[in-house]
Amino acid sequence: MIMRFGKDFGGLAAGMTFGGLFIGLFEAIYRDVPSIYAMLLYGTGWGGAGIFLALLWAFLRRRKHKPPREPFFRGFVISTSISLAILVRFIVWRDVFFEAQDKTWLALFIGLAFALAVALFLLLLMRNIERRIATESLGGIWLWFVPFCICGIFLIRTQIGDERILEIPPQPVAANTKTAKPNRIVILVVADALRADALGCYGAKPHRDKPISPRIDQFAKHSRIYTNASAQASWTRPAMASIISSRHVSGHVTMSKTAILPISLPTIATELANAKVHTTAVVTNYNLEPAYGFSRGFAEYFYLAPARYLGAPREAYRLAAYQTYRLLREKMSFFKSKPQYFYRSGAAVTTRALEIIDAIKSQQDLFIYLHYMETHDPYFAITGKTYAHVSLPKPPLAIADEMRIAYRDEVQRFDNYFGMLIDGLVARDLIDRTTIIVIADHGEEFADHGGFYHGTTLYEELIHVPLIISGPAIAPGQDDRLVRQIDIAPTIAGRFGVKAPKSWEGLDIYAGTRKPTVSLAEENHQGNILKAIRAGVEKLIVANPDNPRGLKPVELYNLIEDPREKYPIINEESMKSLQKMLKQAITNASNGAPLINHHAQDAADQAELRALGYIQ
Repeated sequence: MIMRFGKDFGGLAAGMTFGGLFIGLFEAIYRDVPSIYAMLLYGTGWGGAGIFLALLWAFLRRRKHKPPREPFFRGFVISTSISLAILVRFIVWRDVFFEAQDKTWLALFIGLAFALAVALFLLLLMRNIERRIATESLGGIWLWFVPFCICGIFLIRTQIGDERILEIPPQPVAANTKTAKPNRIVILVVADALRADALGCYGAKPHRDKPISPRIDQFAKHSRIYTNASAQASWTRPAMASIISSRHVSGHVTMSKTAILPISLPTIATELANAKVHTTAVVTNYNLEPAYGFSRGFAEYFYLAPARYLGAPREAYRLAAYQTYRLLREKMSFFKSKPQYFYRSGAAVTTRALEIIDAIKSQQDLFIYLHYMETHDPYFAITGKTYAHVSLPKPPLAIADEMRIAYRDEVQRFDNYFGMLIDGLVARDLIDRTTIIVIADHGEEFADHGGFYHGTTLYEELIHVPLIISGPAIAPGQDDRLVRQIDIAPTIAGRFGVKAPKSWEGLDIYAGTRKPTVSLAEENHQGNILKAIRAGVEKLIVANPDNPRGLKPVELYNLIEDPREKYPIINEESMKSLQKMLKQAITNASNGAPLINHHAQDAADQAELRALGYIQ
């Protein structure tokens, strides 16, 4: 009886497990993924399903339901056919139809047809095997060992995979422990999606009965605070391209999700490297991954990739099963989200930065670019609730306030990690020789104009960014002049005495008497093609008529009388003047623009962009 139980039901579970192993090997070869991991992933999934189905069938047998005939082969056919239906549909829709929504049902039909054909072939093959060998001998209690063994091996594998990145605060270091220290140091600190009005030094109120940004506010007391700093775009890749290349979007053409920063453009890293300045960066946003060209010119460029579920290698993103698991996990509320699966913490960024400083053994100049992600979604509230674009792409307006509260929790976390950086510099007796520039790539939206997150408008909540600069010979205080992201690279170069190349459009904030008179911002994201120009107190926004956000084609605002842009004004003379300025600014920015280059994205790229909300 025990042998019969093993043959009838253990055979079903073992057959489904072997089907999973086969499908895992098939997709691993097709997608160039480590075969062992893919086989274990699929084998475990179908092995678990096989154990459940076998036990269910055993229970039903007690109620006179017959077990399946030739259970091993039928289990193999079940898991293989269903997997192929899903996998072929997934491959056809993504790789043949390029995720066109009108091809969804056709891709599903092709997947089902292919799976049906394979199932019929396997059933005929099974009949032929039955005639040739005594298949009743293929049984025994040992068959239960197969699914449990595969599941056990995979469980062990999940504990030894994934790269380990230090997520603990840096340890204190006594001053004067090194005989040699960097000479001039400039640190560019970028807080992703940080609104200017989220900081105490810009007027933010206390949060949860505490100052929202005490460490930044203390830093700001000894720094220059710029109250009219403006971004050139409202999502990371084009905004950061403007910061490091000192070009407007039309000049660096790095706007799309696949765009690469052109190799022909000089950046702050390339210019400083040519001047023998040691250049290094630590980033955690996938949009700045080295494949997109942002690492060029840096002697060291650390992209701290997010952690991966189930100990997966990075290539596992290409597997349909892994993507399905990740999507379900991130969308189901009973799974607790953790920041490291979206980005690495500010503790990891700060720790790596101080390690870099400690590794410098000579008195050479040093430039460090640090990119923190705490204020980017997902927002992890201290209450335990999480708000993520990947699971909540269109939040109801009613939860805007609670999302803003969770965002402010993240502002406090970033403030803490920034404080660790300052403490580390003080402990190393480097603070007095260091210029620190704190800025955001863009802001964040909380139903200010009916939407959430970023990238689809050019209102002030997205392009008015904080800018705080401290360093030798920089007078503290508030500065109300207009400054732009394109002015950051020339300002950094000026701190090292490096001459800005002619292609740079920005100005050194601390050199000369020329001051920016207009600020240009551009956007082409998720079907929203936008341009905005600010001159003095007036700001003009132009949008494509069919934009998905439903924005008006032309809007004019007075930012002194209406800083939140709630009441567009009608002034034909101003509109004509600003439209003329906008056209000229785009023409000037486009002068000498290189050809657009693209990075061919695979499933791994798309998965990381999807987790950050840049694709659906």
